[in-house]
Amino acid sequence: MKQPIDESSESAEVIANNIKMDFNSTKIVNVETVSQTVNLMDKLIDLQAEQLQNVSHDQKLNVVFRFQENLLAIASDLLQEDVLIVLENGQEGESAKAGTSISDEVEESAFLLADTFKYGTVEINSETIDMKVRAVDINDKSNDTEEDNEEHYVVSLGDKSSCSYLKLPRLTEKQTTTLLTMTDGPEDATEQSTVSVGSEFMATVETSSLGLTKEKLKIMFVAYKTLGKFLHSDHNDDINSMANDNATESYNGTVDSRVNTTKLVLDSHVIGASLRFGDHPFTEFEDNQTVEFCLTRLNLSLFGKPKCVYWNYSEITNTGKWLDNGCETKDMTTHIVCTCNHLTNFAILMDVHKAHAMIPEPHEDALGYITIIGCSISIVALLACIFVFSILKRLKSLRTTIHRNLCISLAASQFIFIVGVERTENKVVCSVIAGALHYSFLVSFMWMCLEGIHLYVTLVRVFNAGDHGVLQYYLAAYALPLLVVAVLAGSVPEGYGTDKYCWLSTENNFILAFAAPVAVIILLNLVILVVSLRKAYASSKAMKQEATKTQQLRTWVKGAITLLFLLGSTWATGLLFFSRSSVFVAYIFTILNSLQGFFIFLFYCFNNDTVKKETKRWLSMKRWVPIKIRELLKETPKTTSMGNTLSNLRLP
Repeated sequence: MKQPIDESSESAEVIANNIKMDFNSTKIVNVETVSQTVNLMDKLIDLQAEQLQNVSHDQKLNVVFRFQENLLAIASDLLQEDVLIVLENGQEGESAKAGTSISDEVEESAFLLADTFKYGTVEINSETIDMKVRAVDINDKSNDTEEDNEEHYVVSLGDKSSCSYLKLPRLTEKQTTTLLTMTDGPEDATEQSTVSVGSEFMATVETSSLGLTKEKLKIMFVAYKTLGKFLHSDHNDDINSMANDNATESYNGTVDSRVNTTKLVLDSHVIGASLRFGDHPFTEFEDNQTVEFCLTRLNLSLFGKPKCVYWNYSEITNTGKWLDNGCETKDMTTHIVCTCNHLTNFAILMDVHKAHAMIPEPHEDALGYITIIGCSISIVALLACIFVFSILKRLKSLRTTIHRNLCISLAASQFIFIVGVERTENKVVCSVIAGALHYSFLVSFMWMCLEGIHLYVTLVRVFNAGDHGVLQYYLAAYALPLLVVAVLAGSVPEGYGTDKYCWLSTENNFILAFAAPVAVIILLNLVILVVSLRKAYASSKAMKQEATKTQQLRTWVKGAITLLFLLGSTWATGLLFFSRSSVFVAYIFTILNSLQGFFIFLFYCFNNDTVKKETKRWLSMKRWVPIKIRELLKETPKTTSMGNTLSNLRLP
């Protein structure tokens, strides 16, 4: 500029437009030019307010509207990526200072715009900033909008069905009386007219006074698409540049699946909300009054706990922090509903401490279908196993008792999982589902553990374990998990149920209540596998006939491998997935876990000669089976030597 603003004879609108054009054309950005531009914005607002005194009342709104468009364009240019890079390469805290100052100037200019009309709504949009300014006559409800209700004024940005809305409580009689005693504005104007600004917004303006009536409430609601990148401090570990990159990339339509080790990640646009009654800022609400607003999450691949927060900046230290005192998170889905007892700049932070960016949405959908199909197949297969182990009397043994209870607990857990794991609408119901899942999985693990113990005991007793210890097995399998879940539910009830799934919370390492038993059982069964193989090999050496020795070795190797597959590979893969995200590992874990019941059916029923023989014998004796099929079943060839061995050992 050729001369200072204070001495300029040009209109504030023209000067603002020139600054906008100069900023876009030069593309020379440094910390000093950013600071100077923000200072110019402040002076321009004062200049525009002064120049309005010489503008006719019915033209003020259009003049300030054009000025505001240019000012928001300048603010949008300052909130670009190249400016952020320059500021972050400067002194510590420069980006937070600049972002806070820019939002302050946007707020001041919004209330300057509100001063030009009596009541109504005006919306202005720029590249990265959407603003709506509303003026309300607190004593006249005839000018309420369709969205308003008896308790709230409602201001929305964009489409009415979108999430971006702000609900402000109506002032009480006590608040109104207090504010009126502080306000020295003129009484209501007797003449007024309706004018249009922009392309679709209408407002009623004063034609015989300045427009500041004593009963006028001014509301400012603004959404910043890029301000969140600026509002962090280098020595505040709440947010870092990577967290902001995640949100920006998600906004542009991509998903960042990189591992994220930050504690808090900004996961929404920043919105600003402010009230003024006359010239006085309205900052305090009564105890029962709260402001409600809605924010849309930007990166749905992030898994964590959302928090409604506000920006608190100190001009003394030139640092700012995101705080959550006075704010509550009401609804935690893709759209976050927040309530706060004050007004300022707000956003959503995702607490992803020790978490990572989860599976991208397309893969997550595919994994969901695999889970539903796999679990459904497994449930049917497990029911078939339960039927076989319960009906076929000749197969009765302690080993089949273990198998039957293992199948029952697995079928129960997979049914609860596919039916209730996403039932997060009711927190109490979700907690109960999470507790039931935890218990049923622990019971399954206990029967798996008892399967390995029984295998070892059978080998130690030279394949003659007998049916002793059934009661102890039942107590261990059902009572111990019940005790664990009861203690945890009583001491840490909030650990059951999360915002996304009815499962154990990852906060405060509560997930260890599930992961630790899994790890112990896997380790225990690996030890049992090694010891059992050594015992089986030692027993085979004592046998005189070579064929018998070979059969015994093959039998026990097959059982050991099956045990390792069922107990080891599935949950080892699961622990690997939860410790470090990977799409490939996610698919492996989902397939193994959802089809675990099907694998049990294959190993212990379909691929077992003894079970097949007894099943055919049982069917051949049932009259409801067609005669031809019964005759065909009776003509079954003799069981193989392997089958005879298994039958003698009673190991279905």
